[in-house]
Amino acid sequence: MAKLYDNYTYYTCPEDSWPVRFNVFQIGCLSNSTNSTIATTEEAEEAQKRIESFGCKNIGSLLFPVTYRGQFQSYGIYTDLSLTWNASDCKDCDPQPAPQDTGRDLS
Repeated sequence: MAKLYDNYTYYTCPEDSWPVRFNVFQIGCLSNSTNSTIATTEEAEEAQKRIESFGCKNIGSLLFPVTYRGQFQSYGIYTDLSLTWNASDCKDCDPQPAPQDTGRDLS
């Protein structure tokens, strides 16, 4: 069990404008021809505003186990992050209707 964690915030960005010059890492398996999914440990509000100024939307945060703080800051999490899905064959998945906005704030 890891004793240290870095907090990564994930964003989805338009493919042609994600902020490559900031401390962000693209997650290829979650990206496509129109959107890039990126991750960053930048937590300052100013950094988040810069990233969002590129049209990126915050999709969540997750604690990532590390051996030492900032372990993936220089080279990213390319070989150390493994994503798995429980559904083995999504072609058989039932399409779900799009969620409807109720206008209620649940925060």
